[in-house]
Amino acid sequence: ECFSCGDRPGDGLCIHVGPVAGRDLQAAVWTAGEVSSEIVWAAIDCAGAYAVGGPGRGEVLLGRMAAEIRRLPGEGERCVVAAWPLGEDGRKLHAGTALFSAEGELLALARQTWIAPKQT
Repeated sequence: ECFSCGDRPGDGLCIHVGPVAGRDLQAAVWTAGEVSSEIVWAAIDCAGAYAVGGPGRGEVLLGRMAAEIRRLPGEGERCVVAAWPLGEDGRKLHAGTALFSAEGELLALARQTWIAPKQT
């Protein structure tokens, strides 16, 4: 199971972004539990796979992720995970992801490169 988007409660973050009506954006509400830089990186990881057109969960592979954490959420703080496509270059698919507080404060921001496996 994936720690970020796995389906088993208590075994990961269980973050599954979905389309936002009328926008080229995927988003989900997430309540921060245990908080650390590593948890925030995980929270904004898999959302990018959904943004580049895959349903996530193994359709594309993360090649690179550069992130900036501006503030860690507090334990129990409700947040929004968002992801959007940034374009593509052959099998390289680019996405942006972010974590916002419920009030709209930007907590973390990332740029990702996903790789679509070769079709055989």
